[in-house]
Amino acid sequence: MRRIARENLPRLLSSPDLREEPYPPTMESLSRIVAPTLIIVGGRDDWNNREIVSILASKLPRAEKKVFAGCGHLVNLERPEDFYSVVADFLGKRGYPGES
Repeated sequence: MRRIARENLPRLLSSPDLREEPYPPTMESLSRIVAPTLIIVGGRDDWNNREIVSILASKLPRAEKKVFAGCGHLVNLERPEDFYSVVADFLGKRGYPGES
């Protein structure tokens, strides 16, 4: 993961799209997103990421926030079975079929 981040971060940060503020500002647009949204974060994730998740959970009208205690940023790799279970449950409640 470190290698992938080292290789891709410079390209990402040099993108001209990151230099322009979106219009309307993203924070103002979040309340218009009405799709059910599952927001997953690790309890040991970086403070900034946890703060972003809290903001998203408070601004998105149909957001569900799930914190995985003891996990960092890569919940899906650290606890794949639990991650899959939470995602499958979220989708199942909305009529999306699980595995056959």
